[in-house]
Amino acid sequence: MPLLSWCQLGLTIVDMTQQFQAIAPGFGDRLKEERMRLRMNQTEFAEIAGIQRLAQSQYESEARAPNLRYLSAIGAAGVSLYYLLFGRADVGGPLPPDAMR
Repeated sequence: MPLLSWCQLGLTIVDMTQQFQAIAPGFGDRLKEERMRLRMNQTEFAEIAGIQRLAQSQYESEARAPNLRYLSAIGAAGVSLYYLLFGRADVGGPLPPDAMR
């Protein structure tokens, strides 16, 4: 699967936010689920995301919200960001040509 350019990613995020107005409830549970799917403990997952284990724990308990740098890092590690943010399976597929401007 080819990597999306920043422009394509931005358009994808715009499309998703138009479809969903807020992050779906259960973000912390889905984050933990994705971490466990990748067979990592909080310390290992935090390392790939460039944060401390305590911050990872706070994200999973929804005591703190992650930033874009964190989301980018965990997405590169294999986390489904679409599922994480919206609670639905990834829509997949390429963007239509007119959306890639």
